[in-house]
Amino acid sequence: FGSANAIIVGYNVGSHDYDGAKKATNLTFLICYPIILFLVTILNLSGKLIFPLITSNTVILNAIYIVIPIVFLLESRRCVNLIYINMLKSSGDIIYPVVCAIFSMFLFASFGSYLFVSVFHFGLIGIFLAQTLDEITRAFLVLLRFKSNKWMNKSIV
Repeated sequence: FGSANAIIVGYNVGSHDYDGAKKATNLTFLICYPIILFLVTILNLSGKLIFPLITSNTVILNAIYIVIPIVFLLESRRCVNLIYINMLKSSGDIIYPVVCAIFSMFLFASFGSYLFVSVFHFGLIGIFLAQTLDEITRAFLVLLRFKSNKWMNKSIV
């Protein structure tokens, strides 16, 4: 969805139809987000039936059952990022998403994983929490940029 929207946005920005680019991006999000929420909800509800078919290791199953609710939040934010970051890049606003990604990944994904695993001893759950914080932070920053319309004057066409 993010890549398809990026093509549409690139076309709209190239023809200076910024309103069309915004509408296409918002429409893509409104289509994609409920699908992701539905799929992750199905995974959460059916996980106790599906995962024992894959493994009988109780340690792995218990970890999966703890991580799956976190995945709900992680994937819903990742959906936002895939759509809006691709939109910003295709409109010519390259630097902002890259700086946000470096900042967020270093602070939350890397340092947060270290903190949750080594200091708080959360193990695998800590890594998923750190990844989720990374995705939430990037989604917030990218949505701020999208709403500010500063991406509109970054086109190189």
